[in-house]
Amino acid sequence: MSRENIRTLLIGIVLLIVFIVVPIVVYGQVEVNTVDEAIIWNDKLTTVDFFHKVKAGALLIALPLLLVLVGMNYIDFKEIRKSIADKFIYGYYLFVLVSAFFSGYTWVNYFGVNGRYEGLLVITVYVLLFMMGYMWMHDEEEKFMMILMIAGVSIVTLIGVPQYFGFDLFRTAFGKSLITPDNLGVSIDDLTFRVGAKTIYSTLYNPNYLGSFYTLVIPALMGIYFKIKNKKLKVGVIVLTVLSVFALFGSKSSAGMTGLAVILLFSMLLLMRKANKKVVLVVVVGLLLAVGIFNSGVKSFVNDYKNTFNKAAEERLLLDTVRVDNNLLRFEFNDENKNFNIMMNAEGQMFFLDNDYQKFSYDYNVDNGRIKSEDDRFNFFTGVINKNRLDMRMLSSYMRFVITKDGWNILSAGNQLVSSVTIADSWGLEGYERAGSGRGYIWSRTVPLIKDHLILGSGPDSYVFEFPQDDIVGKMNFMHNTYIIVDKPHNLYLQMAINSGVVSLILFLMAAGYFVLVGFYKIFKGSLKEPLAVGIYLSIVGYLATSFFNDSVVSIAPIFWVFFGYGMSKINKAKKLA
Repeated sequence: MSRENIRTLLIGIVLLIVFIVVPIVVYGQVEVNTVDEAIIWNDKLTTVDFFHKVKAGALLIALPLLLVLVGMNYIDFKEIRKSIADKFIYGYYLFVLVSAFFSGYTWVNYFGVNGRYEGLLVITVYVLLFMMGYMWMHDEEEKFMMILMIAGVSIVTLIGVPQYFGFDLFRTAFGKSLITPDNLGVSIDDLTFRVGAKTIYSTLYNPNYLGSFYTLVIPALMGIYFKIKNKKLKVGVIVLTVLSVFALFGSKSSAGMTGLAVILLFSMLLLMRKANKKVVLVVVVGLLLAVGIFNSGVKSFVNDYKNTFNKAAEERLLLDTVRVDNNLLRFEFNDENKNFNIMMNAEGQMFFLDNDYQKFSYDYNVDNGRIKSEDDRFNFFTGVINKNRLDMRMLSSYMRFVITKDGWNILSAGNQLVSSVTIADSWGLEGYERAGSGRGYIWSRTVPLIKDHLILGSGPDSYVFEFPQDDIVGKMNFMHNTYIIVDKPHNLYLQMAINSGVVSLILFLMAAGYFVLVGFYKIFKGSLKEPLAVGIYLSIVGYLATSFFNDSVVSIAPIFWVFFGYGMSKINKAKKLA
């Protein structure tokens, strides 16, 4: 077997893993938590994962294959000196490597945090996939990529589309048995799915991830349509593309629809000059038809953006802080007339006091421990007493308190008893914290962390440990869940800034900026007309747009990195124009 044949075979196996195995495989696995993870997840020693760990494991199978490719093609590294943009990616990886080395979350940094699994090893695969797409994807490998992408997208779509109509394979007894091993310790009858009706998530767990997936593959499918010659296959690609657009709108992912909107904008601009008008025109017409056909989805998308940029009403009640003074518990709001106190005497009796420390009456149900104010000024809260614990329910969430011999204590997000609440630093987006399903809150609390991660980040996949999880007041106000664990920033760029540092983010952005700007110029001028390359260019542009609202995730990112390297190679090889 010749060296070229071995290389083609290895690349084919890697592409099979990236385009079919990783997006499709779903299988339950038990994860043993590290000490850091157990603290974050309320002392849980293990967690069960169906959608991420198995995908990361499948992707890691590609690591030795990619390393063999590097060894076989070491001579190709001479080509690196002839280009510029790909060096930014290798620089980005260098800072990921250094951040992992100096971080204190050693195991997590290398293998990833549970539920995500994007540690150093997976990121190493990403960068090697970029290198493979950049240096070793020739005609034969392109054919493999197109065939495998069509197959992978077909399976994801065929599983996803029926979910919109109420048939979800993973909610059936047969489907649950397929993804649940006998030794998992979880009954298939106990498996529940949080995704709502008429919402598609397919094999990717989260509808938002599906939005990023289709943003990547839809323009590439259109490029494939013009690349292939077989008429029957062309018809199949058209049908698959239509179903993919339907699945995207069925996911109700505003991030995915934002990516399509950006693709549409770039496509319309490219139509103005010498660009490959066949590919671009099909993109424009197809997306405009999709807007008309899926009108309800578009309306939902527009309404999401209206809500996002509609500043919260000033009169909305918000909790400012909770103060503990031994036997006195004080709640302070942005409207001081709503402030109230709970005082406990030596005999354990509780009294409710208003802002001026005057008693007001409340009803206490002995049977269920429920407390309810009888004063209309304070009808926005209720409470439940269970032995020495008090759950105060307000602002669409709750906060938990424990009574000890020393008086009141607050239960923190890490299941610890504390005597004061943490108020996290914030920057910007005041009044917009609820925007984007709480993204405004998460972003505004993430930006202040950047100053501590300018050169080195906290380490790959360690964001969950850096976010101020004990900001239970902020979570109560803006997340509808006081004790939710924020494990991702819902923004690829903030994710990079915290995990691997601002310098690594800048290097990535320089590579992405080069790709977008130089690629646009060469397509616009007609220097780059190859259909698949044009389609993949639009795919990357759309993905970078969705990344303002979505993180990198192991089920989708590998496709991006292959496309990124392949597209960068095509841009650099396109003839130079004055």
